[in-house]
Amino acid sequence: MEELKEESARIIRGVVDRLYHLVPGKIAVEDPPRPGMGDLASPVAFELARALKRPPRVIAQEIAAEFPRPAWLARVEAGGAGYLNLFFDRAESQYVLQNIPPMFVTVFHKVTRRNGHHRPLRPAAVLSTTNHHSA
Repeated sequence: MEELKEESARIIRGVVDRLYHLVPGKIAVEDPPRPGMGDLASPVAFELARALKRPPRVIAQEIAAEFPRPAWLARVEAGGAGYLNLFFDRAESQYVLQNIPPMFVTVFHKVTRRNGHHRPLRPAAVLSTTNHHSA
């Protein structure tokens, strides 16, 4: 999960730089408090709102619209007052889990269980951001 958080933060940093010509410091990417809010969430739009003097929700919508789609990511949405919510592609994740060596499957089953629900993820070595377009 940490690999996906780091990858998400890297992608967010690139989108923010492209859209606003700003390079934020540390970009928080965290587990959302409720399942319907995505698999990962970032409050980056709230931090940018001060510098841009614009509503966080509008900023989150702009970032979501420009967010590239690596294979593991199904969609990105602006949620609530301005969170950036990321939703994993379950089919892609499931396919990868079925095609990696069993020793890795055991590790990923352990790290992807949250609140008693299995959440399949792709190992860092298989993550790819080559499926997205560049601006």
